[in-house]
Amino acid sequence: MMFSLRRRKPRLWLVTPARPNRDFFEKVVDEFATVAEENDYDLVLKAPRGEYETAPSVLVVNALTAELNYRDVLVLIPAVDNAQYPPLERYLRGARACTVITFDLPMRIADRPLPYARGSDQAGGRLAADAADWHLRQLEISRPARVLLVRGLWAQTRVEVFKSALRENRKNLIFLELAKPCRWDLEGACAAVHSYIEAHSKDEIDIIFCSNDEMALGARLAIIDARRKGLEAASSTRVIGFDGTDTFSYLLRCRDSILLNSVDVGVRAQVKKAMDIIRLLNKNSDPEEDETYIEVAPQGLLIPKDAQSF
Repeated sequence: MMFSLRRRKPRLWLVTPARPNRDFFEKVVDEFATVAEENDYDLVLKAPRGEYETAPSVLVVNALTAELNYRDVLVLIPAVDNAQYPPLERYLRGARACTVITFDLPMRIADRPLPYARGSDQAGGRLAADAADWHLRQLEISRPARVLLVRGLWAQTRVEVFKSALRENRKNLIFLELAKPCRWDLEGACAAVHSYIEAHSKDEIDIIFCSNDEMALGARLAIIDARRKGLEAASSTRVIGFDGTDTFSYLLRCRDSILLNSVDVGVRAQVKKAMDIIRLLNKNSDPEEDETYIEVAPQGLLIPKDAQSF
């Protein structure tokens, strides 16, 4: 009798901070599934239930450490910038630890960042400012332009770069802020922007810049409702997002009257860079930091700024 001794494929474990029910994470999972197959890994997706926060993800990682072996790869998407994962800190001190990197956000272990691939918030913030500047030029308003900033729980860099880049070209600006950051989701942003517009119903808003497309879509719904009520603040407001998700892209192609543009962060390019880092680390070499801490430039705006509908 003949027995097959075929060796099991190494596994690429992808741990997301919540169920991938948003366009961005769906795209991330799809791209990792593609590169895993191309590089002969079995993809195993671990997506905790619950809120978009660190604790559920830490529990998943704690359970995983008993299953991981040195041939595997763990790709972790933290919920917040530099989140703490104590189970991982203990695991990485072991002799049979697998290759571990983070995606989309950095994370530190013992005061040293894990290898990571992420989009460049610096470049993305400037692209968003280009889109906003072009639109404001077309408006030719005599009063100060009013720009509402909708921040997420992290990614302050993209917002601050957006502000400073827009100020380089336009001095007559008023930046407005919500009372607190949103939790990255459509529902929270919709409620927050709706409350802001109702509280400032006479102060027209020219542009809303959101830290991701989910919040931008929420802002869009709030504007639709405000226009239905005849609130002056939202009468001509346009929204800029960040990520370049499929839903946002579809609405832009349909010439939506509220969404203006979004930064296409290039998820495919980011995932490919993550795989480059994994291959480099698996060679057991001692790579330079700039080879394992990679920020990927965005693909550009979803549509060229001079093709934005006006």
